[in-house]
Amino acid sequence: MSAPDERFTITLPDTWTPEQALAIFELLNDLTNAIWQSYRPELLSLVDPKFHTNPDRQPDLLDPDAALPF
Repeated sequence: MSAPDERFTITLPDTWTPEQALAIFELLNDLTNAIWQSYRPELLSLVDPKFHTNPDRQPDLLDPDAALPF
């Protein structure tokens, strides 16, 4: 993933009406939600690897190095 300073800069037109700005905002918000719904597991694993899940792997229920409670 790119760092913010490595991305391109977007300059918004100063001629938009508030209604036009809201329409663009809502479009981008809907697009973000659609992408999230379609790619949530993949995006989570890219954003934070601790969320990466392997459905074929049985999760560790007990830590073998943990102290016994009795």
